[in-house]
Amino acid sequence: MAKCKKAWNQLDEKVKEKMEKKYKEELEEYKEALEKWKKKFGLDTEDLRAINKENKKENAVEKSKGNKSMPKDKSAEKRKSEKKGNSKEEEKGVSK
Repeated sequence: MAKCKKAWNQLDEKVKEKMEKKYKEELEEYKEALEKWKKKFGLDTEDLRAINKENKKENAVEKSKGNKSMPKDKSAEKRKSEKKGNSKEEEKGVSK
């Protein structure tokens, strides 16, 4: 980020103005294209927010389940015992 800012500061003022003008034009074109797309497909900001909330809830549920090989509640126990150096087999007296 610092390199980019340094390079920007070293540019000539005329070049900066051209780039800023071009950026603003492209931003306006983007906004117009986005509005056309929204009109065509019928999605608005509220719809997108609702979709994002649903996705976040689904991701939270998936994270709370743990992984396929070890459910989350058991995986925490296993990690604790592995850190101590005690596996369930060692606790039962079974050698590896």
